[in-house]
Amino acid sequence: MKSKTIVDWDEVPVIVDVPYVARLLGFKAETITEKCRRKKIPAHKVLNEWRFYKEELQEFLREE
Repeated sequence: MKSKTIVDWDEVPVIVDVPYVARLLGFKAETITEKCRRKKIPAHKVLNEWRFYKEELQEFLREE
């Protein structure tokens, strides 16, 4: 079953995780994790997991 891509930014929580960003941007979770490791996407490591701020993602996408 394919996940629905999120299109309404008003529905996006302030802080999201890798699977959520993968759905949001239309990538596999592994791709998002690799982009985090390479600092190609704004992310913050919390313990062993990546977290993303909605505002930083929106700014990142505007700059692309």
